[in-house]
Amino acid sequence: MMHRFFTLLFLLPLHLIFSQTSSEWKVKPSSEEISFKIKNMGFWVDGSFSGLKATIHFNPKEPTLGSFQATIDASTVNTGVEARDKHLRQDDFFDVEHYPVISFSSKAITQTSKGYRMDGLLSIKGRTNPISFVFVFAGDKEKGVFHASLEIDRTLYGVGSASRTMGKMVKMELSVPVVK
Repeated sequence: MMHRFFTLLFLLPLHLIFSQTSSEWKVKPSSEEISFKIKNMGFWVDGSFSGLKATIHFNPKEPTLGSFQATIDASTVNTGVEARDKHLRQDDFFDVEHYPVISFSSKAITQTSKGYRMDGLLSIKGRTNPISFVFVFAGDKEKGVFHASLEIDRTLYGVGSASRTMGKMVKMELSVPVVK
C-alpha cells in the first residue's frame, strides 16, 4: 500500500501537489458596476446592467487555475430613459422574454504585463461567441475588486440590426467588488 502511494506521488507533477489552489470569491451584493456606451445618432448613450451573479475562482499567483462563471439579468438594462429601456427589452434588441440572462464562462486566464487576459464565451440572446479581454485585480486575501474594459460587437449577438445611426461596437466597463 505504501509502495503505491510513493509511486503515485512521483508520477504526479510536484507543482500540482504543492501549488496554491485558486480562491473562491463572492460578489458584494448590489456593489458591481456594469456600464456601457454606444454611439447613437452621433451621440454617446450611456447605460448599465445590474444583478450580476457569479462564481469566481481566482488566485493572482496562479491565474491559470482560475475560472469565472457569470450571469446578468438582461431586463435590468438601464439608460435612464424608460421608453428606450422598454424598447431595448423587446425582441429586436435583448428579447428578455425569451432570453432573460446574459452569461459568460471563462475558458482560460493568463497573466500579462497589464494584468490578466481572460478568454471565454459570451452568450447574449441565444448566440454564443468567443471573447477575450484584459482585467486587473486589486485587493488582498479577504477582499478586492476586478476591473475590465472591453468592446463587444452587438451585431454578433443579434442585438439590434445593422444601422447607419447606431454604432456596432459597445464599450463596456466592469467594476466588481468581491469578498471571501
